[in-house]
Amino acid sequence: MDQRETVLKGYEIATNILTETNINAIIFLLLFIILIVITVIVISSISKRSREKYKHLEFKKFSKEKELTENQYKILWEYSVKLGRDPFLAIEFKSPFEKVIDLYISENPNFDEELIKNMRKKLGFDYLPCFAPLTTTKDIELFQGGILKTANGRSVKVTLYDKDEQFMYWVVVDSPITLSSGETVKINFVRKSDAAYVD
Repeated sequence: MDQRETVLKGYEIATNILTETNINAIIFLLLFIILIVITVIVISSISKRSREKYKHLEFKKFSKEKELTENQYKILWEYSVKLGRDPFLAIEFKSPFEKVIDLYISENPNFDEELIKNMRKKLGFDYLPCFAPLTTTKDIELFQGGILKTANGRSVKVTLYDKDEQFMYWVVVDSPITLSSGETVKINFVRKSDAAYVD
């Protein structure tokens, strides 16, 4: 019985204290919690900005080591960020580089082709070893032979004569063929030590 009375008395004291809580203490507690949340958000934002700034400086330094000009590294940085990709991947690997360049070309119809060729050469993306698979039509080597197939089923032998950042120029090797503007064709070719492709 004694213990029960003690528990009841403690409960009564606790409820009296809670009912007499000062409104100023509640306001102070709420403001303190809001201040902590704002501080965490500000620190997180500052930390994120400083990480981005550091990453950008490291990217600039790395691109200078690869002998890229300021304009070239800005293109890779800006369009990698637009794609939501790591800019370092565009400098180190051909496939991400080509995706970044494709976006750059699509947004800039008057692009400088020599600038891109120079960038590709500096990064070592102007040549693809025979054992590496093609990732884009730009990887097809000049004078690659193939078979051009039209929509109506006609086939002729062709060879890649020239290419630039936007177009490939195939030359018909055997019998002449007439194609209308905008006609869709397929080109099949076998790349030595690699695979068969359909373009």
